[in-house]
Amino acid sequence: MDDTMTFEQELFHSDSWSRWSYTPLCQAAADGDLDNLHKAIKYAQLNDYSLNAGFEEGYHLRKGCALTEALLQGHVGCANALIDAGANVDVSCLEPDVEHPFVAFQKVEETHASLLAYSLDKKLFERILEKGCDLEPIYSAAIDSFDLELLQQLKPYCQNQDIYLLDVDSGDDVPAAYYAACRLGNKRADDAIKVFRMVIEISGCPLVWTDRDGVIVRQSPSLIEVILDNVTDKLLLSDLGLDHLAASPLPETKNDLFA
Repeated sequence: MDDTMTFEQELFHSDSWSRWSYTPLCQAAADGDLDNLHKAIKYAQLNDYSLNAGFEEGYHLRKGCALTEALLQGHVGCANALIDAGANVDVSCLEPDVEHPFVAFQKVEETHASLLAYSLDKKLFERILEKGCDLEPIYSAAIDSFDLELLQQLKPYCQNQDIYLLDVDSGDDVPAAYYAACRLGNKRADDAIKVFRMVIEISGCPLVWTDRDGVIVRQSPSLIEVILDNVTDKLLLSDLGLDHLAASPLPETKNDLFA
C-alpha cells in the first residue's frame, strides 16, 4: 500500500484491487486492524472482489492472501473475521524469509493456512478443520515433524478416510502408513515409531492399495519392505503394533519378499 495515501483512499483506488496486488484487505489483516478489515471486507463484497485474492511480491516471490497475512502476524481476531465473512480456509502462503515452526523447514513450498493456525491458536485451528479444509498438508506435516499432539487433534477428521500423501522421493501418492514407515529410519527413531503407531491407529495399515483415482494397484515396494529398509535394529513388526503382519516369519532381507 502507498504510504502517502490513507487507508480509505487506498480502499477506493481501483489499482489497489488489481490481480496479484497487495490489497487493502491484506494490509488490514497484516496490521491487525479490525476496523479497517471490516471496511475492506464490506467494500470487497459490495464490489465482487474475492476475499481469497492472492498476492505476489518481492524478489523472492512472497505469496499469500489476507487470511495467511492475519495468521502469520498473529492476529486471531482478523483471521476469525475473514472466516466469518466467508474466506476460504484452503489457502497457502510462500514466505522465504519468515522464521516459523512450519514455514522455516519448507522454504520453497507453500504452507497451508491450517498449519499457521495450529501454531497460533488451537481453537482457530479446530475451526479451520471443521470447515473441511484439505487434510493432506496437515497430516504430512504432523508426520514429518513427529508431532503426536497434532496427530491426536487430526484423528477424528482423518479416521476412516482414504488420505494419500505425496512421497517426495518416489513422486507417488501413498497411504499415510507407508509415508510414516519411510521415516522409521530417522535419527529420532523412538518418535518415528510412536508416530507410525498412531498413524496406523488413524488410517490403518494397507499392504496393497490403489492410486487416488482407483486405477493402479501398488504392491511393490510393499509396506513391509519399507519397514525392513528403515528399521536397522531388527525391530519386529509386533513391536510396532502389527501383530497381524508378524504372524508369519519375516524375510531376512527385503529381497526375499518377492522371491
